[in-house]
Amino acid sequence: MKHLKKVLIWYLFFAVYIAIFCGLFVGIPEEALHRSIFGHAREVSEIDWDNTHMTILLVLDALLTGMCIFTSSIIIDKRSDDRKIL
Repeated sequence: MKHLKKVLIWYLFFAVYIAIFCGLFVGIPEEALHRSIFGHAREVSEIDWDNTHMTILLVLDALLTGMCIFTSSIIIDKRSDDRKIL
């Protein structure tokens, strides 16, 4: 059961990763991101922009998911420490 629990937790964090990515993809307007990076004057090919856009989203997603995993691991450790005291 211990290994199954680890696999289920991994799937839960993967679902969090997908949810955060979808939220970032919908929540960050492409035009505003393009203007903040390149300004109004620069033209960028579609392929280069897609690569830049996805890289930014994936890096932000990895950072936010890492913070979520870190926070949840601290909470789980505190709960397990509280159970040991009782």
